[in-house]
Amino acid sequence: DRMVDCLAYIAGLLVISVSSVWGEGQTVKITDGVYGFDLGAFGNTLPYSAMFVVTGAGVMVIDPFNSDSARAMLQEIRKVTDEPIRYVFYSHDHWDHASGGQVFKNEGAEIIAHTDANEWIKTHTGADQIPADSSWSGSRKEYSLGGFTMELHQFGPSHGNGMTIFVVNSQPRVAYVADLAAVKSTGPVYLPEFDTKGWENTLEKTLQLNFEKGVFTHSPPQGGTKQDLADHLGYVKDIRAGVKAELRKGTNPFAIPGVLKLDKYKDWAGYADQFPLNVMHFAIEEAVLGPYASPAKKKNSIRSGSSGSSKWHIKAGY
Repeated sequence: DRMVDCLAYIAGLLVISVSSVWGEGQTVKITDGVYGFDLGAFGNTLPYSAMFVVTGAGVMVIDPFNSDSARAMLQEIRKVTDEPIRYVFYSHDHWDHASGGQVFKNEGAEIIAHTDANEWIKTHTGADQIPADSSWSGSRKEYSLGGFTMELHQFGPSHGNGMTIFVVNSQPRVAYVADLAAVKSTGPVYLPEFDTKGWENTLEKTLQLNFEKGVFTHSPPQGGTKQDLADHLGYVKDIRAGVKAELRKGTNPFAIPGVLKLDKYKDWAGYADQFPLNVMHFAIEEAVLGPYASPAKKKNSIRSGSSGSSKWHIKAGY
């Protein structure tokens, strides 16, 4: 049945190592100097798109993902420019985004992460991961190189530690959003380590930033627009509203994923398989566990840093 299929799908994702090879890669020019790079399907299920900026004085990279992917992206960068790799930014602490940095460090790059991400990485370093060379704190930082300035924004807990939103002052301005939004696509599986209130807050504040286009990790590298991010915020709010409505009717929270339908999103990627899992997360949060604790304060994270061989480990009871 559907639940068995969903559990099998989750199990498949849980055992995939972040050192897997994700494909040959595809580079798309977003605008002058700004490129999206799709590293290929992860388990043949979804894109993994990074972004790099060719500034005239060096290259800035967002999210190396892993060593195989970083090497593939470096090859693609070299098809565009021979400028040195100057900065590599980690969007947050998760192994599937912040691994493979050594490939670019060997090229002379400085690796940069928010301090909340870097402190976690230092104590839970994945097998293919190295901590950042430098970190920043607070809610905003800028790095300028050549004719470009990269804005880094941190709006509090949302997903993982130190989740950073990037905006480059290209023409038009382009944002990079990791994991928190996608183009006409649901959230990933059961929304692992998502603080859904913080998720809403970060999307709302990101919409206030000045940008026109966006590159999203789990969408094709050509990206989308600010409206796509607004649509994703609407999706998050609609799920919460739908779950609360079912709870008010007395629906068992564990039955809500099989009951709640949001037809306005039925054509989105992942609606048939992942939408029920997204709903389950909200139902458990709203009726069973309460709001998600800030990752920096949690003592029993659903992620384990003890092995480095697999990203996700199931926490008992969740």
